[in-house]
Amino acid sequence: MAPQRESILLYPRTLCHLRGSQILGQLLARIRPKLENCSRMRSVKAPPLPAISRVPCEHMPPPTPQDHHRELTSGTFTFINDERNIGWPPNWEQAKAPLLWQFNLHYFDWLWSVDYHQAEIVVTDWIDRYPLAHERVGWAAYPTSLRLMNWICILLGRFYNEVQEAPEFRERLWQSTYLQAEWLRKHLETHIQANHLLENAIALTLAGATFDGQVATEWIDQGTKLLTGELKEQFLADGMHYERSPMYHQRMLYGLLLLQSLGNDAVSALTAPILEPACTALRHLLHPDGNMALFNDSAFKIYTAPAPLLDAAAQVSERSPNVCTDRTGAWALPDAGYYGFRAADNTYIVCDAGPIGPDHQPGHGHGDMLSFELSIKGQRVVVDSGVLDYGCGETRAYCRSTRAHNTVEFEGQDQCEFWSDFRVARRGRVHDVEWSPSETGFVLSAWHDGYARLRGSHRHSRSFKWAEPGTLTIDDQLTGNAPFHAVSRIHFHPDCTVDVISKQEARVQCSSGVLKISCNGPGVLSTEPSTYCPEFGKAIENVCLCHTVDAPSGDTHLQWLLTSA
Repeated sequence: MAPQRESILLYPRTLCHLRGSQILGQLLARIRPKLENCSRMRSVKAPPLPAISRVPCEHMPPPTPQDHHRELTSGTFTFINDERNIGWPPNWEQAKAPLLWQFNLHYFDWLWSVDYHQAEIVVTDWIDRYPLAHERVGWAAYPTSLRLMNWICILLGRFYNEVQEAPEFRERLWQSTYLQAEWLRKHLETHIQANHLLENAIALTLAGATFDGQVATEWIDQGTKLLTGELKEQFLADGMHYERSPMYHQRMLYGLLLLQSLGNDAVSALTAPILEPACTALRHLLHPDGNMALFNDSAFKIYTAPAPLLDAAAQVSERSPNVCTDRTGAWALPDAGYYGFRAADNTYIVCDAGPIGPDHQPGHGHGDMLSFELSIKGQRVVVDSGVLDYGCGETRAYCRSTRAHNTVEFEGQDQCEFWSDFRVARRGRVHDVEWSPSETGFVLSAWHDGYARLRGSHRHSRSFKWAEPGTLTIDDQLTGNAPFHAVSRIHFHPDCTVDVISKQEARVQCSSGVLKISCNGPGVLSTEPSTYCPEFGKAIENVCLCHTVDAPSGDTHLQWLLTSA
């Protein structure tokens, strides 16, 4: 098929998975800027200042790590490892910065780092110098949602008394909060849905619970109505958020805790049943170093670290903290598709045998079906490549690709048709998952059809067998109706040294010991350079071990044997 025709076909292959509400939302998102009169909306006066309830957020940690916010009042802002001097109060228009950087500026997560005096100055400045307009990124629904949460938590929670003693500022804060909440209420992200729509719902619910009066009642009614449906859909029965990104799971758990901390009975009835399984899911996905697995769009230091988040959950739910390393043995999140084992010596493995995400919104999914991560005695050894940025370009394409993960790639293609920055056309699906745990290990097997679209209708079947004290056997069956080229990859942490001893043997040296690797079957063993992106904006060179095979049609069997010493 000609490349141009193939490119055009990406659109129907993507659109066929969208919901009707998303398609309608996409149309509205494009039409509204031409129809809405922002100057008229800016001139609308809020109702008289209602009574304000103090937000009880004393148990809540900041929504993001705050160590990089120390230089704020000197004008130095650092988001996604990109430092820029934009003044104080900042220049709110930063068109030359990446979109995600601009969003971070307007989230106001950094407001948790300043004192009341500086908070009043900078919030007043934003109100004065960043008026409502469609073209301003800070007025998109997502940053508006996060900004509302932060303003309410800081100014009507931590600094509640100070705001009560500043009537002029309190009035201005109310006028802006009213405008932002009304704008958000009319611009819900139904075109995106998933975590975006849930953030919209949390923000409206929080705003509605903070203020009295008819307008606030409308906000909380709309917010809780959204929450009722979205929480039921977005949190799976095993507690995992349905986008299968550990990073976004952390963020959604933070939102649940924020709502739970309000002490509102109607809201708590929605959030309380989800909290414990959501915390359990997060604990399972933590390596012994206390940080999450990096499946799908996940990166460190974007949201609250797991430890303070789980501590907050213990405070809010009045339960004792449950440290992830306290539980050893096999574990499973079958609805999400994550399975693993945690050993007493801080050896840990997690395998992915689930979908890349919900069908209608797989934008944060990667080509990682039947991939895995491995820590040995507390050190990460086999790693996911992570995510470097959200820009539409080569680095984004690489981080989403199958070759960036610890699984098999056929014919240089991805398991799914990833395109643009968040789009997926044809996508693979995992089938026939079988999970057999034991006291000393587990066996996990499955196959996926991500390469059925290729000329040879290829199939990848894989089984993981983990046995203490530290032996992993991976059996792959590669099937094709035509000759094929395939590469099975294992990516290693940058601190590891990888030596290929022969065509079928390698040795990995790391601080936690030695990992002996052998591969059986046709083909040869080699290394190739790779890139490890544990944080946004942070790319580190590492080494990938490749088992490359050119096979005839039919079945080809490969095997990895990893033994820690």
